[in-house]
Amino acid sequence: MAESEEACMMDIGQHCTHAECKRLDFLPFRCEKCSQVFCQNHRMPASHQCRNATDGSVVIPTCPLCRQPIDFRRSQGQDMNNQVEKHILSGCTALVLTSQKEHSARQRSSRCAYRRCRAIPVVPFWCKDCQKNFCVRHRVAFDHQCAPVTFFPPVTCH
Repeated sequence: MAESEEACMMDIGQHCTHAECKRLDFLPFRCEKCSQVFCQNHRMPASHQCRNATDGSVVIPTCPLCRQPIDFRRSQGQDMNNQVEKHILSGCTALVLTSQKEHSARQRSSRCAYRRCRAIPVVPFWCKDCQKNFCVRHRVAFDHQCAPVTFFPPVTCH
């Protein structure tokens, strides 16, 4: 093997960043918490004493005014106090966590309105005639047997 080929082979892979290891690994792992590269033996946050690892506890901030839980994701680099402040400044309407029950109800309402179709469309198609949402398969009026909603003008007595 030529010396240049051997040098190229040494460029493949990365060294484990653990202080006591430094092993050259051809399939290294990147820690989700600290973004450093580790070998298989040190890939878990506990095995390399990750400084960004949490103890697994979850903190959900609540608004001191309305007592609603506020959406907060530490993994996305958000600050809890800033999120609470944004929520309060919005009049206690923004960043409110919804319960699983509310989420299910919202998901049911976004399903295709065609009977027997349980599709949840990524892009719902709104029918102007019957005023309902449909999936791609039932978006055409003929396909969902559209019954247009008729609005009668109000009756006025003279």
